[in-house]
Amino acid sequence: MNVLLGAAKRALTRDPAAADEILERAPDAGEQALAELRAVVRSVLQPVLTERSLPDALTAPAADCPVTCRIDADLPGRPAVSVQGTAYFVVARR
Repeated sequence: MNVLLGAAKRALTRDPAAADEILERAPDAGEQALAELRAVVRSVLQPVLTERSLPDALTAPAADCPVTCRIDADLPGRPAVSVQGTAYFVVARR
């Protein structure tokens, strides 16, 4: 999308019609980028997050950690999937 916007900006002064054509493609490029990002997030999201819980999912990266650690998670409820995925990603990518 940035490439399209940059091209439109460069074309704006020399060929406004071309800039308009490029800008018409930008929403589709944005939607495609979001779809690709969602697919990446789904592929990163551990099945244990959807099947069990965030604390359960965090036990694997904690066990692999070279520093002794433990999971102490007393959550009042189940966070949104996006929150769980973010928390898992932050811990797992230490």
